[in-house]
Amino acid sequence: MLDALVAAGATDINGPNFAIDDDSVAKAQARKAAMDRARAQALDYAKMAGYANVRLLEVNESIAFARPMPMIQTVSKMADAAMAVPTPIEPGLVGTGVTVTVKYELTR
Repeated sequence: MLDALVAAGATDINGPNFAIDDDSVAKAQARKAAMDRARAQALDYAKMAGYANVRLLEVNESIAFARPMPMIQTVSKMADAAMAVPTPIEPGLVGTGVTVTVKYELTR
């Protein structure tokens, strides 16, 4: 399809784009990892400041939209790809994530 578009005169092609159909499990894992890390860091700060524990006050989440990232190729691979027929599709990475902002109170 890409070769046909270029042969027809297309000069700016955006795609193909790859995505995860259902990223709910991956987002849940990311959310848990973020909360575990936030609590561990809060406990470290509490102990450094002379407190014994922390109490969770607030949680905010934003969903990260992860665009597919092409993998970096070496110059020789790019030269080979330029001479390859049909047009190659570069491998890449597709991901997902969440950003969690938490607020803790240091407690005695």
